[in-house]
Amino acid sequence: MKELHAHRSNMRIEFVCQQLVDMNFWGHKCDVCGHSLQCDCDRDCDYDCSEDHKLQFEDLLTDVEGSNSYLEALNNFISNDDQIWLDCLRKHAPKGLKVECAVRVVCFPEEPTRPTIYIRFEKNMAVALDPDQSDGRDMHAKASRFLDVCGICNLEEYDGLDFVVGEETGKFTRPYAGCDYLLPTYNQIHISGKF
Repeated sequence: MKELHAHRSNMRIEFVCQQLVDMNFWGHKCDVCGHSLQCDCDRDCDYDCSEDHKLQFEDLLTDVEGSNSYLEALNNFISNDDQIWLDCLRKHAPKGLKVECAVRVVCFPEEPTRPTIYIRFEKNMAVALDPDQSDGRDMHAKASRFLDVCGICNLEEYDGLDFVVGEETGKFTRPYAGCDYLLPTYNQIHISGKF
């Protein structure tokens, strides 16, 4: 999606919560009558639960919106229009630059869901992180400057993202015993968007 955006920056692609788009909550039951919160309780119900349904549905909607709030930060990253970032994608993606995302869903409100963006270069490609080689081998300084220069640090909701920026080492590992393929290992640094 980032490569597509790099070549068609006027195109907007977003992740959305399908449940919120469809407003489909039929599987959620009323605490009082046991019917779906979206049913019409005027029939076949011993209780008048219409007000209970309304309040419980509003609570449910608030919970679902809150648990999907990370999508705003992710969508802001995807739509980053910084010219240096887009040029980097156009130039390095065909040569092996990987931009990937992992989302660890957390079920505890005190620990919100945070997407982690992985920006990984092939071996000897990390020169894009530090073209003038002023930072030597300091990967954290290179990665931080790269995120800043590419406009990523200035994105709205930047503090809702984590980043892992790295370069292949030329070595490989197997993800588990008996696996027939090898995965590259990376010299990488983790940068939390939350300072």
